[in-house]
Amino acid sequence: MRKFIFALFITMSVFILIGCRKIEDITEDTPKKVPELIINQAPETYYEVNTEVDASNIKVKLKINGDEQILPLTDSKLTVTGLVDGKLDTTSVGEKTITVKYDTATLTISYQVADKLVNDFTEFKTAIEEVQGLIVLMDNIAVETSETGLIVPKDHVKTLELNGHTLSFTTSYEGTTALITNLGTLIIQDNTDIKKDGTGSGINTNKALNPDDDWKDEDPNHPYPTYANNTITNRGTLIVESGRIENTTGGGATYPIDNNSTTSDAIVYIRGGAIIQPKDAAIRLYANSSQYENVVNVINGVIDGSRGIMIHAHGKAELNISNGYVRGTDPTYKLVIYSWTQTYGFKDTKITITGGKFDGNVYFTGGSNKTIPETVSITGGEFLGEVASYGTMAPFITGGKFKVDPSDYVDLTTHEVKQVEEEYVVIPKSE
Repeated sequence: MRKFIFALFITMSVFILIGCRKIEDITEDTPKKVPELIINQAPETYYEVNTEVDASNIKVKLKINGDEQILPLTDSKLTVTGLVDGKLDTTSVGEKTITVKYDTATLTISYQVADKLVNDFTEFKTAIEEVQGLIVLMDNIAVETSETGLIVPKDHVKTLELNGHTLSFTTSYEGTTALITNLGTLIIQDNTDIKKDGTGSGINTNKALNPDDDWKDEDPNHPYPTYANNTITNRGTLIVESGRIENTTGGGATYPIDNNSTTSDAIVYIRGGAIIQPKDAAIRLYANSSQYENVVNVINGVIDGSRGIMIHAHGKAELNISNGYVRGTDPTYKLVIYSWTQTYGFKDTKITITGGKFDGNVYFTGGSNKTIPETVSITGGEFLGEVASYGTMAPFITGGKFKVDPSDYVDLTTHEVKQVEEEYVVIPKSE
């Protein structure tokens, strides 16, 4: 009997152990609850300030181990921050963030609020003339009902977001024109220009059908164009962050950016984007005043023109380049930087280059009055063409890399020019 009881005890123990092992195996193999949140119906990229947007229109997908639910942001299962009374926060301009949580899953949703969303020319005209702050193009806009273009008023501060669209101006007006004349502070950017080199799809473009192309250098009565047809005429502060500004007009004076200081300080910052004109200068400094400042600062970006940057020194002019790529495409002169004057001279012209890449020739002191040359300092940069002057200049190069020997403009008592493979490098002289 005792043997039977003992055998029964052993048998039951084995069954219990096996059963416990099976329960343990089942527990280990049971999948854990792993939630995942995915955007299902996203908000628009931009909303206009104070627009009411019901947050229930924004939906997320909740996935838990293969099971899916589509939930609005207002669903009680979700913990959501960044909403205002069940609506998107459009009470102020700027980038907005919504955070959505479910258990361990978190999802961040972003959108932006602008002062004005522009869908057609009428809205664009109102925005340029009346609205301050962030203006966003929601479609391609043709400036078609104004012969001379539009004006940003003095004291206005506005950012024009191209948003991947084209802003164009074609005019048959025989006289001075500009797509935009800026008297205030204008910032241009394009969110599709990821590299900030003008390769996005956002474009400011201008074409004049009647430029002044009858001028000739040798004609005493018409030695230069009497009017300009620009994409942007700047008489205030212009900041280019990204996007493409171009002028496709051939002949005459037709610049993507014409920095004009005749009646006010004119300041330009090129921080990115591309300034393009295959048939004329990409940027002109029309320094027509001894009273007002005319300053162009190139911090980055691409400047590509028949002439890259041209200085018309009839007064104060200042050009500062610290980075970026400047190219001159004219097959004869291939000028990336060219300064020119008539009677005023270069006594108030200052050019400082600390970096950047220059694909073409840099020539100073052009024109008729060469008595006092520009004040020039080159301490860095890569120069793929000549650097020289049409006049007589004291040494001004103390650094940089050059394809053509720059020794004529280097003080060889303090610096030396070393040839390294196919380029010349200017460095301080060794003691």
